[in-house]
Amino acid sequence: MWLDPAMLALNVVDRDFGELLGRLDMNQAAPAGFLWLSKALGSVFDYSEYSLYLAPCLFGVVAFLLFIRLSIDVLGPGCAPLAYLPMATCSTAIFYCGEFRPQSFDLFFTVLVFLAGRQVLNRDWATVAIASFAAVSIVALWFSYAVLFVVAGSGAALVLLAITSAQARARLQMTVAFAAVMGFFLVLYLLHIRPSIGSDLYTANTAAYAPVVAVAKAQWWWWILAVTGYFEFPLGFRGLFIVPMGGFIAGVAVCLSDKRYRPVAAIFGAPIILVLAASGLGMYPIATGLHEVKARFVLFTVPIALIFIAVGISRVCQMVGKIKIFAYLIVASLLISSFAGALSGPRFPGQEMRPLVQYLEQHIQAGDSVYVFHASVPAFRFYTRHDPIEAVFGHSLRRGNVQRDLQRVRKAGRLWVVVSHAFGGERRAIRKTLNTMGERKKVHRWPGAVLFEYQLNQ
Repeated sequence: MWLDPAMLALNVVDRDFGELLGRLDMNQAAPAGFLWLSKALGSVFDYSEYSLYLAPCLFGVVAFLLFIRLSIDVLGPGCAPLAYLPMATCSTAIFYCGEFRPQSFDLFFTVLVFLAGRQVLNRDWATVAIASFAAVSIVALWFSYAVLFVVAGSGAALVLLAITSAQARARLQMTVAFAAVMGFFLVLYLLHIRPSIGSDLYTANTAAYAPVVAVAKAQWWWWILAVTGYFEFPLGFRGLFIVPMGGFIAGVAVCLSDKRYRPVAAIFGAPIILVLAASGLGMYPIATGLHEVKARFVLFTVPIALIFIAVGISRVCQMVGKIKIFAYLIVASLLISSFAGALSGPRFPGQEMRPLVQYLEQHIQAGDSVYVFHASVPAFRFYTRHDPIEAVFGHSLRRGNVQRDLQRVRKAGRLWVVVSHAFGGERRAIRKTLNTMGERKKVHRWPGAVLFEYQLNQ
């Protein structure tokens, strides 16, 4: 457990099922279904790390297995590996399926909704298939926020496809089903989502939102950096961007021009359009201030993008005809880029706070003082919830609080300083202040976490 997962875990630990429907502490927000399932599993196994990580892991694994099925349904068994092999090596998807966060639920229900939508078409607007799509969509909205784009986009696309079909029954049933799903979302939004999220989570740097019309040079650069960042981080490609990018563009063109793929373009493309529209309206941030795409906010789009890429690559390979060496090179470039992303691993290596806390519990003595760096507080609280350790909790360094925080523990004797999720400037500020207060005795290190041991002067 580190900063963000620990903050979410503390809410699950400290609140009952009813309280989890309200606004969470520490500026956290998560779907009610995810919170309730985590609460149920945690209460059975005393909120161990395994119990809290179990649901995200299982939902992520099943999401990948369902994506294999979706890929075969859309592309056929011969071309499906072009989609599910890059998914299997997507380091970002793997990372978030091993985190105590709801992003693996986003992946799972995105694929499940698409499968349900495909069944509506495959079974020629059967009543059972339409009812199944509505039921799956309602359950998905309870477990995932981001899946709203998939439910609304694919549902609206199915309604339009039903209207253009020759079956009057299909038009009525699909329209009623979609209206029921969106009505459920409206009630869920008014009673749970909007009150639980709070207005502060809607505020973000303007660079976090996609510029609708790129007229200025900075806005063009926003799109260039965001697109390259999307293929590199959320999609997990490294190095040879031109092949997956070209495959995506070709896939969109094929889906729009080929009558066989037009339902795919409608069902899979509508959620992307809704995401960009919501971001352009300042309602859904998709990038950081440095234009790096926020992987967890758009992770649910990864299956969509990989389907389009696979469609494009397969069509290009068909076009080269008998010159098979070009097809082999294109496929190899795609898979090598994907495997390179998998081997490079996630950008965040983790922070081992549990062994740090265990060491502190074994060696702390009466009269010792403890200072916990502000970004270490949630994980420290999580691991000391059964046997709390009296400590001074730090505040953000942005306001120069580290000096004032440490002054609160300034007394002769040994001082333990817990630091994780600290970066260069923050670590230097802490060491600089501590060196004026006393003598450093030892430094105990774990991956991503440090425990300083100081002897303070009178």
